[in-house]
Amino acid sequence: MITEGALAVTRDMGKGEYTTIHVLHTGDLAGEMGFISGKPHTATLRSLGRTQICTVEREAFESLLIEHPWLVYRVMQTIVRVSQDILRRMNAQHVELTKYVSSSHALY
Repeated sequence: MITEGALAVTRDMGKGEYTTIHVLHTGDLAGEMGFISGKPHTATLRSLGRTQICTVEREAFESLLIEHPWLVYRVMQTIVRVSQDILRRMNAQHVELTKYVSSSHALY
């Protein structure tokens, strides 16, 4: 979780170049899908100035399950909500891109 500042979510374009996919701000989560799935991240985070974060190790989080199931449930609920927001934003961007390509007759 970003407690202060901002992070750019970037993807490698090759040859040392990258593109910014999204910018995360204070209160946003980063790496939530990899946290749940345990799979490697597909994007890189780059600090945009002074940034402070709070991290939780997966094993430490899982150890809370027995004694604090409600806390674990609420964290997982938040992760699902964040994931839904990302999916909604991506769907909207896809629709806008499709409209653009259709209206320009796929000319570059």
